[in-house]
Amino acid sequence: MVSGTTGTTGALLGSCACVLSGFILNINGFLYTMSRPVPKKRKRIYIELIMCFAVLLILAITSLNIASWLAPKDVLGSSTENDNVNATEEFWADFLITHPSYIPGWIETGRDDIANSLDPNYIMP
Repeated sequence: MVSGTTGTTGALLGSCACVLSGFILNINGFLYTMSRPVPKKRKRIYIELIMCFAVLLILAITSLNIASWLAPKDVLGSSTENDNVNATEEFWADFLITHPSYIPGWIETGRDDIANSLDPNYIMP
């Protein structure tokens, strides 16, 4: 450490604000740590950088949201294996075996005579 500096040497060291292993020596010979307050101009630059990164983050999240919103959505049942007519007929045949009094099922299979025999007052669509 520098102690007892006088005359031109002390003024020279003080005006230069020499850095000595993590400490700063000022004009009066006091040692200050490196954690001094940030100047306003530098603080303003930091705030602007943080704001720019925040805006970029928001734009990135928004673009991902728009991309996922515009992507085609898979609707359950729009392209299943049961779309063919044979599977539908098989379903109603199996269903009517377990529930023989279900009139809309007989109408779906085209057997209006059985539907009329079950309930003659049923209004056919």
